[in-house]
Amino acid sequence: MIILNEGEFLGVNERTSVQHDLILSKTAHLYGETAMHAHKNDYFSILLSGEYLENFRNESILIKPGDIVYRRRDHIHKNEFVTDTVSCINIEISHTENENFFLYTKENKGYFYQLIVDFLLNKSFAADPGFFGDQPLPEPNKNLTWLIQLIGILHAEKDVFHTPHSLAQRVFVHPNYLARAFKEKTGNTIGTYQLKIKLNHAVQQLLNTPKTISDISFENGFYDDAHFIRSFKKAYHISPLQFRKLLKS
Repeated sequence: MIILNEGEFLGVNERTSVQHDLILSKTAHLYGETAMHAHKNDYFSILLSGEYLENFRNESILIKPGDIVYRRRDHIHKNEFVTDTVSCINIEISHTENENFFLYTKENKGYFYQLIVDFLLNKSFAADPGFFGDQPLPEPNKNLTWLIQLIGILHAEKDVFHTPHSLAQRVFVHPNYLARAFKEKTGNTIGTYQLKIKLNHAVQQLLNTPKTISDISFENGFYDDAHFIRSFKKAYHISPLQFRKLLKS
């Protein structure tokens, strides 16, 4: 089995940079299977293009563009690249006590994508983690079961911009109490929370589909293209079209 040192990957390392004690590498991989290996550091790997299988123990998981994978340093695995070319961004971090492997499927991946954009544009990472950071939702008590229902609505109905009043009517809670309790439990206003969901969904569409900017804007409930582009640029400091070109190039 191979143990890869800091900054080493079984592929072509096209570029490496250190930002805020994180080591970022852009790698390219060709069709085929790697040897069994592990890495010296824990790291996240973001798949930009192509597809591959993550094989470990008796499991085999297909990784698709836009997926973010976490691997602990003692995670022994091999990869089978099932498309002609595969491109990844890898972010190495210090050792943690998390699981050996997980596919980072949380709705909000904005912090990672902003890190990637700044890396590819040769900028120092300047994103506000206060906007992008995930805040786990506490288990609600019996008086807050409406909160799970409300969050489900926001995730399922991305084509609508919901207001506290419209949501309050559906979960039978006073709008003022709803807005206050939501902020206390999630750390975000309803508006900010659903904007994160919409922008993350837009990122997945930009990476995984040929849909136009107008189609993506409409499907995520923005009033017009200008509103979508303005919101996206405020979060990522780059337009949706530039984002797609940058991560696909």
